[in-house]
Amino acid sequence: MPHNKLPTFPIPDVRFSNVFYTALAKETKRQKLNDPNFKIITKVLLRDVILMPFIQSIVWTGFIISFKPTLKQLVQSTKSFNTFIYSLITGNDLHKQ
Repeated sequence: MPHNKLPTFPIPDVRFSNVFYTALAKETKRQKLNDPNFKIITKVLLRDVILMPFIQSIVWTGFIISFKPTLKQLVQSTKSFNTFIYSLITGNDLHKQ
């Protein structure tokens, strides 16, 4: 068995036009129509272009904000560690300069 064989897994298509046309086709099929009408196009635009990115940004921002205390502590710990390493290497206190 060759070790240099690449794994095969599907790579998602993230190009806007393909994703948009696929969503239009699914919504048209779901409503049992042959061609998308104005209502379907408007629904897909509002859902996939405006509403979902807005909701995702709110959720992502809330997630990042909830980690603010942890990140603040991490920055303080990193500063203390760097001061310790500096004083260990140079023998000087970083804050007394």
